[in-house]
Amino acid sequence: MFSFLKKPQQVPAWAASFFKADEFDAFMQALESVLASRELRYQIVDSVVHLNGHAALFGQMGLLNLAQTCKLSSPANWERIIQTHFHEMEQNANFNRQFEQQVKDYDYVKEFLAIRLFNKEVPKDGKEIFVKKDFAGDAFTMLSFDLPQSVVNVKPEQARWWNRDPEELFETGKKNIEKKYSFDFSRETVSDFDIWFIRDEHHFVPNFVFSLDKYPALNGEYGSLIGVPNRHASIIYPIENMETIQAVNSLPFILSGMFNEGPGSISKNLYWYYNGVFTTIPYELDEGKLTVRPSLEFVQVIEKIQAEQ
Repeated sequence: MFSFLKKPQQVPAWAASFFKADEFDAFMQALESVLASRELRYQIVDSVVHLNGHAALFGQMGLLNLAQTCKLSSPANWERIIQTHFHEMEQNANFNRQFEQQVKDYDYVKEFLAIRLFNKEVPKDGKEIFVKKDFAGDAFTMLSFDLPQSVVNVKPEQARWWNRDPEELFETGKKNIEKKYSFDFSRETVSDFDIWFIRDEHHFVPNFVFSLDKYPALNGEYGSLIGVPNRHASIIYPIENMETIQAVNSLPFILSGMFNEGPGSISKNLYWYYNGVFTTIPYELDEGKLTVRPSLEFVQVIEKIQAEQ
C-alpha cells in the first residue's frame, strides 16, 4: 500500500462546517486504516480519494457525504462505517459494469430513472455533467439513476441515446420515486410553534416538493415555508397566521445547521411555496445574527394576515 496522505494542519474548507480539528484527524486516521487494510493505492485531492492499482474496483470516491455520515455517529464506529461504505461502493461498481452494457436500452433503464434535488455549487470540472431543470434558489432538479447501491446522475450523452423528450424523462423519474418511496410526516413543536418534519434513510425525502399539492395539511391558506436542507430531511410550515413571523425568524438557524451537518446537503434556502410557485426568502446569518430580506409579495401577505386578525 502506498500512501500519499499528509495530515493537514487545519480542517480543509470542505469539512470545516461540521468537523473540529481533532474530529477531522480521527476521520482521516480511520479512512487511512481502511485503505491500508484493503491494500489500496490512493491519493487524496481536496474531498476526493483517487484509487488505482489491481485492488481498486472503482476509480474515485467523494469524502463529503461519508464524513458527514460519520459525524452523526460515535468516532468508535467510524472505521466500520467507512468499511461498509467501501463494500457498498464495490457492490455498486460490479452492478454498474452490467448496467453500462445495457444503458442505451431505454426500455431497460427507464425503471431506474429518478429525479432529485441537488445543490448548484457541486464541482463540475468545467463541463456539464447533468441533465437538469431549474428549481429555485441554490437548488436544481437532476435526472438520476436510482441503482441498488447508489444514486448517480444521468449524463447528457446518455439521455441523447434514448431520443426521448426531456419532460418525459423527468416525469418518468418523478413517478418512479413516488412508487418506490414513502414520506413519513411528523408534526413537532420547535421554538413554541409547530412544524412538519419528513425524515428517512433514503435519498429522496425532498422529492415531496414535486407533489406538494397532494398533501392539503402541508398547505396553509397563504402557502407554506419549505426547507430541504439535505437528502434525508425536509421541513414544512403552513402559513395561516402571524406566528409565521416567528417561523421566518427561527427556520434559517435550523436549515443552516441541518445543511452543514448533511449528509447529502442540498439547500440552505428558506422557500415560500404559494400558488404553485417556489420562491426564496433571502436571509443572512452572521455570527448568530439573522437578517431577513423578504420579497414585497411576501410582506404584503403578512400585512394581509395581520389585517384579518
